[in-house]
Amino acid sequence: MMDKLAEVLERSTSRDVIHANFEVYHPDKTDAGEIAKGGPIKEKVDLSYFLDFTSYERRTAGSGKWLCVDKRGTLRLSSELVDGQDTLRARIYANKPGTIIVIKPDDTGRIFKRSRGKGKALQITCKTLQQHLIEKNMPLPARYNATWDDELKAWVGRR
Repeated sequence: MMDKLAEVLERSTSRDVIHANFEVYHPDKTDAGEIAKGGPIKEKVDLSYFLDFTSYERRTAGSGKWLCVDKRGTLRLSSELVDGQDTLRARIYANKPGTIIVIKPDDTGRIFKRSRGKGKALQITCKTLQQHLIEKNMPLPARYNATWDDELKAWVGRR
């Protein structure tokens, strides 16, 4: 039928009229056209085709080892990363795609200071990092789970 339809369409002009009789399947109706008493027909869901997120680490707003870059370019290190320090001198690195940020303590680095308010996180404004993440289409605020890397002697944050 489709071949015949394609053939007719190839040779047709704007004045040609094509008559077609299509049946539309409606899952809520029986073959007799009545609404099914049990409601709509449901497909069986096979969870083997789905990703399971329950085993992944939960992200909560204030707890854990994380770093975050917000829309204003403020880079925050969670209080669990800085362990009660009031300031930290560190160098800031990011990979080209913006998915990894490294904070390496260094005496020649930039100074992170305690944020105002109740929080104990350390922060610094880094507009160049913010601009880099925006150029890489990274949605801000961007939060990274951080772990200590003994080889680098640095905090490594990964999205």
